Amino acid sequence: MSDSEVVVLTKEDNGLIKAFLVVLYGDQANSWPINNRMAGVVKIILEERQKCKKRFDLVPGPVGVTKVGLAYIRTQLLQIAKRKVGRNLFEIDKDRVICRKAVAGAFRTMVDEVRMGT
Repeated sequence: MSDSEVVVLTKEDNGLIKAFLVVLYGDQANSWPINNRMAGVVKIILEERQKCKKRFDLVPGPVGVTKVGLAYIRTQLLQIAKRKVGRNLFEIDKDRVICRKAVAGAFRTMVDEVRMGT
């Protein structure tokens, strides 16, 4: 959504945006105004969160106490592939917490500017 693009947000859109902001910033987000600028910030946050999750999908899990052999490598590659295939951008509950926190912190100033009307 570009700055020049005018989008009419439905009640459902407002509810989804608000629910997402509450997941990121807590109950205080319930009182924040939802408008086109906030929707634009949420779009950027979703894009950045998705980039973070894709990078983590390529990180193998912990080795444990066994030797790293071909079976371990094969298992890790299969798990990475499964994570990449089964990903849903709007699945908030199964989100990687580290990505959610990193993106929430990175965009907090932008969100605050929008909610304060600056």
